[in-house]
Amino acid sequence: MPAQPNNGYTIPIPAAQFTGSDADGSIQSIRITTFPTNAVSITIGNVVYTQAEFNAAFPLGATIPTNASGNPLQSIGVKPAPGVMSSIVIPYITIDNTGLESSPASVTVPFSTILAATGLSFTVTNGRACTQILNWQTLTELNTRSFVPMYSTNGTTWLALATIRAAGTSSFANAYSFLNSAPAKGSNYYRIEVVDKDGTRTYSNTVQVTSNCNGKGLITVYPNPVKDILHVLASGVNANKALTRLTDATGRIMATTVTVAGNTVNVNTAGLPAGVYTLQVQYDSLRVYSQKIIKL
Repeated sequence: MPAQPNNGYTIPIPAAQFTGSDADGSIQSIRITTFPTNAVSITIGNVVYTQAEFNAAFPLGATIPTNASGNPLQSIGVKPAPGVMSSIVIPYITIDNTGLESSPASVTVPFSTILAATGLSFTVTNGRACTQILNWQTLTELNTRSFVPMYSTNGTTWLALATIRAAGTSSFANAYSFLNSAPAKGSNYYRIEVVDKDGTRTYSNTVQVTSNCNGKGLITVYPNPVKDILHVLASGVNANKALTRLTDATGRIMATTVTVAGNTVNVNTAGLPAGVYTLQVQYDSLRVYSQKIIKL
């Protein structure tokens, strides 16, 4: 079969995909021996079976009558599991008019990748005051939940910088941007994680951009928005000497738990109400880094 889109619907299997021959008699039926791999259900005739239901109804496999060519006389369809981009395999055998069984055979249903966002283009440029600007655009979107700008200094270990709400479903172009206010000196790597509403994750190309900053006193904050622990990575700064404050809209310093691990300050925001806060990190005596934080 040609590759099918995994759009969450049942895929009908053409009867001609199931075939067989018998030199001594005629084929009477096929038996689907086990539940198809990578499927959430199989439909035989007008009845839908989950794996548990299939196993209970057909402990020895589901026998379906065929024509002389081994093509089933009942319709068969399979529903792929969410996010499956490999193949569904339906194992079966043919049975002739004397009850003799053939060697095992199978029907394979391949799937093509359906991206939540199509035509994704992604660029990163150096901005003013030691910043780097991420810009990406989609041509269309289908059930897209969010975009996550991701950052790395080695192209291997990645940090999520933020979660950007996506358009959802759109037939026209949408543009997005994010500002990293504290890139490291030298090579910086970025990519965009695309999150579908069913949890499927795909990734853009990786972009490498060089920064000429002095590499001292650079702050990276993630994740933003945050639910519980906010990580403040202080590159080139002794985090034990960095004073970290989280204030509300009135400037009041909120009561939070702060722990230090290496050059990372971990701010516990779990007990704070949802809203917009300001993170301030004072380091090197006079230098202050400030960023808006969204608490979910």
